[in-house]
Amino acid sequence: MFTKVLVPLDGTEVSANILPYVSRLAKGLNMPVVLLTVINPETLEQLPQMGARAPMAETLAGIGRQPSRTGGTVTARTGVEGPYASQVFERAEFEVKRALGDAASKLKADGVAAEVAVTLGNAAGQIMGMTARHKCDLVAMSTHGRNALARGMLGSVTDKVIRSSPVPVLAIAPERAAKYADKGQPMTRVMAPLDGSPFAETALSYVKLLAKRLGMGVTLVRVMDIGGLYTGFWDDARFYEIGIQLRKEAEEYLKGQSQKLTAEGLKVQWKVLSGNPGFSLVDLARTEPQDLVVLTTHARVGLSRLILGSVTEALVRSSGDPVLVVPSKEEEK
Repeated sequence: MFTKVLVPLDGTEVSANILPYVSRLAKGLNMPVVLLTVINPETLEQLPQMGARAPMAETLAGIGRQPSRTGGTVTARTGVEGPYASQVFERAEFEVKRALGDAASKLKADGVAAEVAVTLGNAAGQIMGMTARHKCDLVAMSTHGRNALARGMLGSVTDKVIRSSPVPVLAIAPERAAKYADKGQPMTRVMAPLDGSPFAETALSYVKLLAKRLGMGVTLVRVMDIGGLYTGFWDDARFYEIGIQLRKEAEEYLKGQSQKLTAEGLKVQWKVLSGNPGFSLVDLARTEPQDLVVLTTHARVGLSRLILGSVTEALVRSSGDPVLVVPSKEEEK
């Protein structure tokens, strides 16, 4: 299911802070890592004045399209023209590869096979292209950074990759991931929000794999947003009865899913929550920190779309937990 992971980095310490978590995950799943940097073509025009050792971060977070090179020069689409264009890109590539090589060496010292890749162009598009080129079935990237550059590369770009990626995307808060630099730090629990639809259940195969390989317990969660069902047509007593029935159905559903996972040797607990799905799940993640949250990107209609659309964004942005977003294999109807 997971055979190779692509890890985009932007040259900042903040983005590199996700590597201890990635290393732990890669070791547990016995998969190699590809470290990728996308060079911003718009910054290349500045590099001739920067000297031979331009800061790596100033070359990254690409905007624009993949350039074409003819006769040793880069076309105007890169923002660089003239006889120095090829040398400029090659120098930037050299500096970036050196930095990525240092990170790869640390992963290798930790027992993780790693390689590096550098490309030029639009960050989100290049990440998708390199995912396919390197035959990666997982992308792991930072949710954000502390400076404007990192937010540009690893905020909006992460959103774009999550929304368009055909493979699962693991979004990791760098501050949280840094704690895994302590090799004694265990990975104990994976949380799976479910809404009762087959779309949401797509995530369970990943939950099973990760829980088994990494020795984690499982928490299944379903949120009842019954407040959205009240239209004024029912009196309070009838509305209360509907709430009781919906909770009972949610409990039975989670019991059934829990039994299936328990039969496969996993330790499972389940919870039914009430309220706004996004707020409820983020609050649960904050009060009972998980080592991983796994959910699908979307489901078809109504409540399913709410839980598996905006809630995905809420968890990625606000929970602080690593969030594995699994694209639904079914098309919406």
